Amino acid sequence: MPEMPQPPKQEVKKNIFGKEESSPNIIADVAAQVNNVSRSVKTVEDRFSTMHKKAQVTEQNMIANDKKLFGEIKIINSELMDLKSEIADMKEKLILLVKELKLSATKEEVGVLQKYLSYWEPMNFVTRAELEKATVKKK
Repeated sequence: MPEMPQPPKQEVKKNIFGKEESSPNIIADVAAQVNNVSRSVKTVEDRFSTMHKKAQVTEQNMIANDKKLFGEIKIINSELMDLKSEIADMKEKLILLVKELKLSATKEEVGVLQKYLSYWEPMNFVTRAELEKATVKKK
């Protein structure tokens, strides 16, 4: 069988600590990969920072809206309490008015009084002064 060509062997050097040193091509490849990973990490960090800022703005807007809504709810509750007290006052006045109307004369009672007054004809009654004059004249 024919022999397959083999890739050229890289020189392996040992450093002063006895570890093998890699050739410059491997170091360049590793450096490129580190740079790629570094750029990816930077991109992810930027996206995270942007998302964090958006979340903060959203949270601040929600807090501001909550404060506004609670203020409006307080105002509405206050107005509602005022309306309840006004309704209670109106009920008391209405009850008093009904009691007074029950004490007043009815239409039939006024009609009876008118009949009696027309029978008696009080305009024809004599006053004390007229009676004294009439008695003085007779004497």
